Order: sequence, then C-alpha cells, then structure tokens
Amino acid sequence: MILIIGGKSQGKKAFAAKEFPEYKVVEQYQETVRKQMLDGLDPMQEAEKLLLQGDEQLLIITDEIGCGIVPMDPWERAYRETDGRVNGYLAEHAESVYRVLAGIAMKIK
Repeated sequence: MILIIGGKSQGKKAFAAKEFPEYKVVEQYQETVRKQMLDGLDPMQEAEKLLLQGDEQLLIITDEIGCGIVPMDPWERAYRETDGRVNGYLAEHAESVYRVLAGIAMKIK
C-alpha cells in the first residue's frame, strides 16, 4: 500500500495518476474517516480491515487536516485527532509514503 498525504488541492491526485496509474486509488480518505465516525464505526478498526485485504496495489490519498486552527467543536476535535491517528497507522504500514506540497511530491518513507 502507498499513502499520499498533503493539504487540500496540493496535487496529490495528479501525482498518483502520473506515478502509479496501475494502482487502485482510494481518494479523500479523511472523508471516509468522518463517515465512519458518523456511522458509529471505529475508523482504526476499519483501516485495519482495509489493510488486511492484502491489496498490494492499493494507494490511499488523504488530506492533512491536523495543521491549522484547532476546532472549537468537541466532535470536530475528536474527528481531527482520530484522522491523524488513522493516518499514522496507515503510514506505519505503508510500503511508501509521499507528502505533496504545491505539486511537489516528497518521499518520506
């Protein structure tokens, strides 16, 4: 599995399409985490299930939402923290991790 992370509209999808056209892409994983939380699911367990499928040609694209202003709303703070922990878990188990900023990809793992 490959993880691509970065801010919104920074070129993550274009980088993935150019460098990994044969991969199965899961986009906007941060929204998957939000939906799982709203549905009462544990996003960490769901991420574990996703990785247990053993799809080596899986590429996950996610926005970094942990930088910036801390939300005042308690649920939004919990979402932000959960998303960060899930991203850390995915990065730990990824074969490669890329951070994309201003269209430039940096391999960090």
